Amino acid sequence: FIPDVLRQSDRVNCVSTALVKDLKRVIPDLDGVETLYAGMDFSVIDDAKTEKIKENYIFSFRRLDPSKGVDILIKAFSLIKDKFPDLFLVIAGEGSEEKNLKALVEAYNLNTKVVFIGTVCLSRGISLLKGARLTVIPSLSEGGGLVNVEAQAAGCPVIASRVGGIPEYVKDGESGLLFEPGNHRELAGKIFQLLTDPSLQKKLIYGGIQYARRFDWNILAPQYLDLYE
Repeated sequence: FIPDVLRQSDRVNCVSTALVKDLKRVIPDLDGVETLYAGMDFSVIDDAKTEKIKENYIFSFRRLDPSKGVDILIKAFSLIKDKFPDLFLVIAGEGSEEKNLKALVEAYNLNTKVVFIGTVCLSRGISLLKGARLTVIPSLSEGGGLVNVEAQAAGCPVIASRVGGIPEYVKDGESGLLFEPGNHRELAGKIFQLLTDPSLQKKLIYGGIQYARRFDWNILAPQYLDLYE
């Protein structure tokens, strides 16, 4: 059904160049494909108050779906938890993987260190990002990943998987850190590095806020309007 719809379209917009490449592999004869990035309303960031679930925590703000890789984050957290006794992992979201993720937490004996808070609205999610030490986006596939931009704009250091469109939304080493998708050991190393290097934290917070600005709807909306016109 979808290929037929796309072939009938005059234009097809993708939210990353990576998604354009994926689409071209699946439907090589498709014409009129271009990239316009997804944007966000920065007033949501500016209006959100800082909220903390715990004094010291890593925040996961995503759907609990197999492709989102939250299990990879839990495995990575299990490797560094003893090095940071006061550190917690807070997981927001719901989905088909919730039961499996809670079982994984129990298997790693992390019940007292991992907190599931269910679905939260965007404004509260931003508030919790502002209160977190860092956030992790460990996706196994991702067309764009706007949560990366939301976190950067909120001043929350980002560690994300190098997959799909994420490297277009996070500049590795400047606005965040990237790791190979599925590699929980590398992820654990990145978390340790970020938590123990204050200068790197400051660099990524500043760089993230600056990089996120290019995804402001005030910049992107006119480009969408030009496309529609």
